[in-house]
Amino acid sequence: MSTEMVLISKEELENTIKSVIDERVKHNLAVFAVQKEKEKEKGKKDRYLTSKEVRAMLKVSRSTLHRYRRNGVLPSYKMGGCVRFLHSEVEKVVENFNKYSRFQSN
Repeated sequence: MSTEMVLISKEELENTIKSVIDERVKHNLAVFAVQKEKEKEKGKKDRYLTSKEVRAMLKVSRSTLHRYRRNGVLPSYKMGGCVRFLHSEVEKVVENFNKYSRFQSN
């Protein structure tokens, strides 16, 4: 294995270093932008809600929410001993309630 020495000027070395750093910074910024976009999309997707959040959305009492869970009106999930609800499923229930109430009022 042979080793070869190359002589370059100080300016050439500085320019090479700056160029490599610029490329790395641009790459890291691009990766960061992609990650932020993924996080933004993830935030738009479904998330789990607590019972308190769901009661506030539906404007119902604790016992009414429990009755909805027990009767299958609103699906729920046990996570680490805590009950959680999917936001999209709660929205569907709200939409159905709104459709039903509009139908009843006519």
